[in-house]
Amino acid sequence: MRNRNAWSVPGISLLIVASLTLAGCGGGGGGGNGGGAGNTVSLTLTGAQWVAFQDGKEGTWQTLSSTSGSVPVNDAAGRYSVAWVCPGDKTTVYVVHTTRAETPSLSATCGPATPPAEVNVSVNVSGLNGGSALTGIGEVPFVNSQTKPVPAGSYDVISVRSSGGVPNRLWFHPNQSFTQDRTYTVDFSASDETLRRVVDITAGTATVSGADMTEQVAGQFFYVSGTRSTLIGVGTIVGNGTLMRYPIFPSGVAPAGTLFRLNAIGTDRGVVLVQASFGNSVDLTLPPPYTAASFTSSSTGAVTVTVAGLDYAETPRAYILRLSQGNLRWSVLFTRAWLGTDTTYTTPDLTSLSGWNSSWSLARSTQVDGECTVLVSTAPASVILDYFAGRPISASGQVRFAVRSQSFVP
Repeated sequence: MRNRNAWSVPGISLLIVASLTLAGCGGGGGGGNGGGAGNTVSLTLTGAQWVAFQDGKEGTWQTLSSTSGSVPVNDAAGRYSVAWVCPGDKTTVYVVHTTRAETPSLSATCGPATPPAEVNVSVNVSGLNGGSALTGIGEVPFVNSQTKPVPAGSYDVISVRSSGGVPNRLWFHPNQSFTQDRTYTVDFSASDETLRRVVDITAGTATVSGADMTEQVAGQFFYVSGTRSTLIGVGTIVGNGTLMRYPIFPSGVAPAGTLFRLNAIGTDRGVVLVQASFGNSVDLTLPPPYTAASFTSSSTGAVTVTVAGLDYAETPRAYILRLSQGNLRWSVLFTRAWLGTDTTYTTPDLTSLSGWNSSWSLARSTQVDGECTVLVSTAPASVILDYFAGRPISASGQVRFAVRSQSFVP
């Protein structure tokens, strides 16, 4: 099972009473805030094994003695970096390079070291009228009648009936308990009720452009509530044109605060669009391929990785670098505002910091699978950080991305 991590990045700073204490190399260096509370950022890194902080782009990294509190940012441009380690089946070293203006507060929760218990759920669907159904229970999709394992918990059950790929009826049953093996019945011929909605729906049309003529593009439509994304629509196309038909929820069915997400995923590139509602049509344009990035590693000392060729055909908002080696993963986010005019990026050497464990460092003579993703977006910083964390995006916005992958041996 992969290590799951939930993020939240509020639009304003959190009020945290406890202050982080700078420790390790350099002692208390940088402890003065040089301008009061307006020059601090708030951090909450729940479950982290180790945390470090850098004030500015070239400042000294220092270990933090607590996983929550406020730290000063004295850099004139407001640039800062945070690194932390999450345990799991794959230990993950996270690094975020950003600015105080973009991210005045940052919080993360490391996922559980062991995955939650699962229960077997059998979904039985009737009333299809010759069509088909896609049912979502949490993040587990069911096609027509199927049995699958589902993490134990309470979920909204959403099922969409389609005919010829066009959604026409919706089943919406919120807050259902799945704490033990059970059979769940979806009956599209049932009458509509206050606590379990069964209603006719219309369908919107998603089209895609910017694809190569032989490129396969997959479409996905999600219902997003809190920390969960429920798949309720799919489609595919080769080249450009109609990607899929998606369900349009009638007014009053989805609770306030619900979001919907539409993905168009091509070959090493794609678009993610999140909105409070979708109308009758939407067009998604794939970004250009990302081919310039290349990976190299340091030849001596601690293994650091440099990515060159960060130039891109469109204006980047941020980059994500992922490095995987055995049971270790590095996941790095750096924004364009933090990077400035540089066209290369090198991972930090954290090995000399107090509390660093050598098992968190990349090893020599063992293959590393690298992946650099360029993000193009005008969405709020919270959307970028949600995307980085792989959690449901918590605000409306669009992210267009392209990926460059390369394996190498340090």
